[in-house]
Amino acid sequence: AFQQRLGSMVPLYLAISHIAPHVEFRLAGAGSSSSLGRLEVRYLGQWGTVCGNSFDDVAAAVVCRQLGLSGGVVAQASSFGFASGPIWLDQVTCLGEETSLEQCGHPGWGMSECDHSSDVAVICDEPCEVSLYEGCLAGAEHVFIQGVDSVEDLGPDAHSIVVRGRGCTATLWEFGVGKGDSRTFDEGEHNCSIFASLWGETHVSGVEVLPGPTVRLVDGDDGLSGRLEVSLGGVWGTVCDDNFGDADALVVCRQLGFEGGSIVDISAYGEGSGMIWMDEVACEGSEADLHECPSAGWGVHDCSHSQDVAIECISEWQALGNASCYVTLFSGCLAGSSQGFVEGLYEISEKAAFPEGDHVLSEAAGSPKAIVVQGAGCVATFYAGSSGDDTGGGGEGSEAGVSW
Repeated sequence: AFQQRLGSMVPLYLAISHIAPHVEFRLAGAGSSSSLGRLEVRYLGQWGTVCGNSFDDVAAAVVCRQLGLSGGVVAQASSFGFASGPIWLDQVTCLGEETSLEQCGHPGWGMSECDHSSDVAVICDEPCEVSLYEGCLAGAEHVFIQGVDSVEDLGPDAHSIVVRGRGCTATLWEFGVGKGDSRTFDEGEHNCSIFASLWGETHVSGVEVLPGPTVRLVDGDDGLSGRLEVSLGGVWGTVCDDNFGDADALVVCRQLGFEGGSIVDISAYGEGSGMIWMDEVACEGSEADLHECPSAGWGVHDCSHSQDVAIECISEWQALGNASCYVTLFSGCLAGSSQGFVEGLYEISEKAAFPEGDHVLSEAAGSPKAIVVQGAGCVATFYAGSSGDDTGGGGEGSEAGVSW
């Protein structure tokens, strides 16, 4: 009877569908910065971490892209403090084309034999972005990213500018050919009154957006020396002196625009604080950027700040035979073509004596238009006449030169 009743019933179907839980990713432990930190995942409503086993820069780039950032390198999570709770992912392997870390290969959610000492951290690039408004931070908005852009259609009503990104700058210039009259704005908001007081109403024709520096020397008095700091994700940290030598110092000094340098004791400049970004640095000396040199890994170190690196660089005039005096002549107002001289006698033109410092000459003075004298107590004397004659005498065809 039961079978008859069951057979006469309309068939019932049970549909079971899989609803994927909501997943979120974030970088934590770096204070206000969201472009670097310990990688955390929210799964089943709970935040957890990712184990660093097999996690490489390809996977880091997927994370950064997922967060709307660029770049991506793996770092030591201990630099950002230790986490607690579940470890949601392990043995993550990405091809690099994924739009989310969820799409990368892994054994499964919560399947990990790691502890939190193996948590992974990620460092993304913090891009520079500039918004130029035709009103007081309102009205039509023109957005520019890193690089140089032409804005020839932007008229005299561009009254405010916002520069985003740590250390980023934006240079605006007036003329359509070359940079002409320009103004540079640092990170932050520059509203109507500031903009107008600097420039007034004018036609902006170009914008150049530049990232902030990635290395610097701090707590020195002359700009040539100090404690070495590097920037990752907009956060400054120090470098440990393990294995750091003069080849590494040379790379840093060249990156800063100097001719050379050497490592010195940190005691003259004081210990740093916060992150220690690099250890076991091993530059060959030919690299253009310290970030290109091999190291133990970003944030991987066994140092304290008592081992921070300090460097003293040498400028161009110091590098030229360690000359006590050095003079640079410019064809323009401290710009244009230049020519350098150390102690000695050289054929040039004009007659004048200049003490140490920068000197811009008038157009009527002839060539050169500007001179820089470097070296304590140094004096450059220009003369017209026979060699060694600084009286201004001498006729047509006589030699001219510079002496100290």
